[in-house]
Amino acid sequence: CRTEGGLRRSIECFERAVGWDPRCAAAYAALGEAHLMLGWRGYAPPAEIAPLARQALARALAIDPRSALAHAARAFLSAFIDRDLRASDEALSISAGIASAHDRSAWLGGLVHLAAGSSGAALRVLEAGLVLDPLSPNLAIARALALWFADRHEEALAAARELTEAEPEFPAAHALRADVAATIERHEEALRSATIADE
Repeated sequence: CRTEGGLRRSIECFERAVGWDPRCAAAYAALGEAHLMLGWRGYAPPAEIAPLARQALARALAIDPRSALAHAARAFLSAFIDRDLRASDEALSISAGIASAHDRSAWLGGLVHLAAGSSGAALRVLEAGLVLDPLSPNLAIARALALWFADRHEEALAAARELTEAEPEFPAAHALRADVAATIERHEEALRSATIADE
């Protein structure tokens, strides 16, 4: 889900799922991740979503200490909300050791590497994730961001263009395209993309 409404519906569904089965670690991990995405996408303030995400992730890990998604989401929470890169790195290491092709830990892990200032490590993780899930808009936007942070601006802009064409309703992709275009002085494109992002 990329829209606020979609994320809020996801949260409702995961809350119902944990109501039906309070021992379902996967539902708690996904619930925690959905709360984090509300904040990351700017739909809710971090102070509002952090306690909810923290509670859901703690419950997921209490049920299943080997939940790759819960560890990856905890790494994301530590990096982007708590600004605690040591805790983030620890959670990310655990997640990487148990991740499977069926979870979103590559995407969250790539973002955490970016927060730590390691665009090269982020690109390796994200590109490996895209091999497993080539249509993931989350992996695609994080890869474009990593390319931008690595000063590979033309590649970043091409990746952002491709994503906005594939996902025209993804405001964060348009915002990233605007930022990258402005960096390399493509001002008309930057303005067009910024306008779409703000709609």
